[in-house]
Amino acid sequence: MKMPTLIPTLLLMIGAILFLALEHLAWQWPTLLWVLAELWVILRGGALPFATLKGGTRFLITIALLSLAIFTAGWGNWLEMGAAALYVLLAVKTLELRGTRDLFQIAALLLLGMGLAAWVRVDLALGIYFLLELFLLLLALLWQGFLDARREEGRAVASADLLRLLLFSVLFLLLLLPIMGLFFLLLPRTPTPLWHWGGGIGAAASGFSPSLDPAHIQSLQLDPAVAFRAQIQGPSLPAEQMYWMGAILWQDDGGVRWQPGPALGMDCRNTGQAVWQQKILLSPGHHDYLFALSNPLRFASPLPLQQNASGIRLQSAQDGALRYDAWSARSDHCISPAQRQAALQVPAQIDPQILRLAKRLRGDTPEQTAQRIMTWLRGPSFHYSLQAPAAYPQGQSLADFLLHSHTGFCEYYAAGLATLLRLDGVPARVVVGYHGGQYDAYGDFWVVRQSMAHAWVQAWLHGEWVLLDATPAASGGEARGDGIATAGEQLSTGGQLWSWLQWEWLNWVINFSPAKQREAWVAAGSLLQGGTQERHSAALDLHQQWSATWLWYLLLPLFVGLFWWWRRTRSLENDSAARYRRRVIRLLQRRGLRDLRPGQEAIWLQHLPLAEPECDKLYAAILRQRYGRHPDAAGEQELRYWLRKVPRWRRREYARAPGE
Repeated sequence: MKMPTLIPTLLLMIGAILFLALEHLAWQWPTLLWVLAELWVILRGGALPFATLKGGTRFLITIALLSLAIFTAGWGNWLEMGAAALYVLLAVKTLELRGTRDLFQIAALLLLGMGLAAWVRVDLALGIYFLLELFLLLLALLWQGFLDARREEGRAVASADLLRLLLFSVLFLLLLLPIMGLFFLLLPRTPTPLWHWGGGIGAAASGFSPSLDPAHIQSLQLDPAVAFRAQIQGPSLPAEQMYWMGAILWQDDGGVRWQPGPALGMDCRNTGQAVWQQKILLSPGHHDYLFALSNPLRFASPLPLQQNASGIRLQSAQDGALRYDAWSARSDHCISPAQRQAALQVPAQIDPQILRLAKRLRGDTPEQTAQRIMTWLRGPSFHYSLQAPAAYPQGQSLADFLLHSHTGFCEYYAAGLATLLRLDGVPARVVVGYHGGQYDAYGDFWVVRQSMAHAWVQAWLHGEWVLLDATPAASGGEARGDGIATAGEQLSTGGQLWSWLQWEWLNWVINFSPAKQREAWVAAGSLLQGGTQERHSAALDLHQQWSATWLWYLLLPLFVGLFWWWRRTRSLENDSAARYRRRVIRLLQRRGLRDLRPGQEAIWLQHLPLAEPECDKLYAAILRQRYGRHPDAAGEQELRYWLRKVPRWRRREYARAPGE
C-alpha cells in the first residue's frame, strides 16, 4: 500500500465498520456516494477537484446534497435522516481531505455515527465496533500528524514508522480501556437509558405475541434471535420440561386465534411453595409480558407490574433490556368461579363434525377424556409442519386441521386440544410463551430464542392446572419446538462463549443502573476490607462478585501502566545523557529559540549579532551537548558561558547601531 493512500484506506475501513454498526440505516444512496468519494481519493491520490472549488460553491453543493438525502430518507424518519446526512457530510469531507484539521472533522463525524448506531442497537457487537473504530481513528490521526511533520522536514516516511505508530496505538488503547472502564463505573447515570427514547428501532424485538396467531408463529421459524437468558436456582430441569409461561388465553373465537379475553381479576392466588428461582434478562426489544417457568408465584421487577389471570405484564411496554426475578411452583391449585366459567366457554357456532368428534373422544372422567384426546392428537395421522398443507395454500381453519389435514404447528394443536376439552366439559386454557432452552456452561444460564416460541394447554385436572402439550416432535428433532432451535439443543463452545459475553454485556453495560453501580462499589469495598466483611461478601449476589472482579481487571492494567510510566520517567531522569540534552533545549528556549526541532539552531544563530568566531564556539557547544554522544557537566558549563553573553552582545550591537 502506498503511504499517501493510507489515510483514505483507513477511513474506508472505519466507514465499513460504521456501515455494519448502523445496519439497515446505512442502506441509502448517500452511502454509495461516500464509497465513491473514498475510492476516488484512494485511486487518484491528491487530485481532489472538489477541494479547489470556492468555499461558497462547496457550501451550496453540500446543502443541495443534504436536502436531497433528507428528502429521500422521508421526513419524520429521524434516524434514517441522520444516517443519510452523516454519509453526505463524510463524502464531502473526504473530497476535501488535505490535512490534520480535515481529518479531525471526519473523525468527529464517524464518532457521531457510532452514537447514532447506539440508538439502533445495544448488543456486544456495538462495543466491538466502537473499539475497532477508536483504534483505527487513533492510528489515522497519529499517522496524519506524522506525515505533516515529515513534510515540513522534507523527509520521507517508511514502513517502520507505520509499524511503530501501530504498536503505539495498540498500547495506548490498552491503557485507555481501564480508564474508560473506571469512568464508566464512577460517572453518574440516568435511571432510564437514553436509548429508550429511540423506540428500540432495530433491536431484537420479542417474537412473543399475546394471542394465538398462526401467521405470527410462521414468521418465527427462522428467527434465531435471543428472546431472553435465564439463570435457574432449584432442582435440575431438562430443557424438554422447561415451559416459560407468558400470556394465558381464555377467549376462544371458534378457530385458532385465541385472545386473553376480558380482564379476569386475581380472585385466587397460587399459594404453593416456590421451587425454582429464576434471574431473567430480557433482550432489548418491545416488552409487555414477563416470562417464568410454569406456575409462576411472584415477580420482582424494577418496573411496576400489572398482574391478572392473563399473565404478568408491565404497566407500560419497554424497549430496552430488562432484568427481573421470578419464582415458580410445581403446581397451581388456583381457580375462581369466573376463571372456571371462562375456561369452559365455547363459541356459539361450531362445526357439527367437531361436536361429534368431541363426543366420540369423551371419557368417563375428566382425566380419561384428556388422555383420550391427547392419544388421538399424537396418533400416526397427525404431523408437525410450519408450512400450510398443500390443499390449503391460503391457510387452514381449526376444523380443517382437526377433521381433514391433521397437519399443523403448535398453535393448531393447542387450539384443537383446548376446544375439544371444553366441549367435553373439562376447563382448559391456552398458554403462549417459550419451550426449552440452550444451556451455556460459561455463564451457567439458559438461552431462550425466538424460534422456541410455543403454545400449549393447561387443563383443570385432579384439582390443579395440568400442563398438556399435544404438539408432536418437530421434524428432525426430539423436542417439541417451533423453529430451528429445538428445546434441548446444545450451544457450541464458541456459541456458549459468545452468549456469555452477551449476557455480561447486557447485565453490566447496557443494564448498568444506578442501583447496580452502588452494588459494584459495595462489592469492591467488601473485597478490599477482606476478612472483616467476609460474611457480608459471602452474601453478595453472584453478579456483584463478578462486577468487583471486573473492576480489578480494569484497575490493574491502569496501575501497571502508571507504574511503568513512572519508572520510565525516573529512568530517563537518571540517564545523564538524556538529562543534559533536555537541559540544552530548555537553555536555548530561554535565550529565544522558538523552533526546537533538530537542526534549527544554525538558522537561529544567523540572526544573532555575534562575530563569526564567537558564533562558531557557541554552535560547537550546542552540537556537543545536544547531539554529541557524551554530553557532560563541563560541556554544559561552556554552553552556559557562551549563552550568557548573548544578551550583552545584543545590547552592544543595538547601542552601536544609531551612531554608525
